[in-house]
Amino acid sequence: TGFGDIIFTPKVMLQETQDLSLSLGAGVRMPTGEKVTGNGVTSVSPFIAFWHDLGARWQARGGIGADVIADGASTLPDAVFRANLAFGTTLSAHESAPLGDFTPYVAMNLSQDIGNGQDTTTFSVTPGIRTYLGWSTYFITGVEIPVTHPEPFDWRLTGIVSIGW
Repeated sequence: TGFGDIIFTPKVMLQETQDLSLSLGAGVRMPTGEKVTGNGVTSVSPFIAFWHDLGARWQARGGIGADVIADGASTLPDAVFRANLAFGTTLSAHESAPLGDFTPYVAMNLSQDIGNGQDTTTFSVTPGIRTYLGWSTYFITGVEIPVTHPEPFDWRLTGIVSIGW
């Protein structure tokens, strides 16, 4: 019931073919959220990610990276290792904006605290959708649900606006 931090994530394409892409990026998290919801954190999050067309309108995507906490809060770990893997199927044509490339997906997410602080492993599942809005813009949303215990949160809604240029 609170607002989260805002994260800007510049990315560069390392390799791209019709069926595979590999990218490198770094998210910069700004402490705009409320500490009561686990936000209000400054961090940098380098990562490497992939996308692969599996055929028959199915895709896989995933990546690995780390969150490096920059605000020195004693209750947080120095860093968090992150990995994710998702599968989705595209149901509409790209030209059908604002529901172009409409893709329901399910993502599996792993985070492991490393360094100082609690040594916590969290596994969660995120069912969601991605859609092309037009003008090189995508909207992605999902509900992240933890499946490990103790649960670090009940569930959380994510939302992403991705603009390509």
